Amino acid sequence: MNEGFDPESILRSLNQHMPRKRVLLTDLIDSERPHYIAKDGRDVAIPRSELEALLEYCDDIERIRLRLPIYVSTDSTSSGPVWKVDGLLEAAVTSRILGKERSRDDLLLFYHPHLRELRRKFPSCFNILYTP
Repeated sequence: MNEGFDPESILRSLNQHMPRKRVLLTDLIDSERPHYIAKDGRDVAIPRSELEALLEYCDDIERIRLRLPIYVSTDSTSSGPVWKVDGLLEAAVTSRILGKERSRDDLLLFYHPHLRELRRKFPSCFNILYTP
């Protein structure tokens, strides 16, 4: 056994880019300088052009209730390298962006090429959450 090996400490350090608190899409759109504060204290800007493009994939309710960034994580229940987006609003919007059907109303599963597409189109609106 490795003494000093603390998996939770490693996960905390890996996820320092995650927001302290996710921000409503409408608040970001209305902001002079759209951003969120990461756990490590960094100020992370979200380009207005990216927010406006994301709005195109949202219905009226999603525009009001969606919080950013949207979390993408690995699906530990799958046998292969599968990514997922959890949450009713988050899965619905991401499903439209990728043109993929959801596994459940609140779950979208996808593969690495889809993750690349998300990161290319919306590099600031989606964050990868590292989980054990």
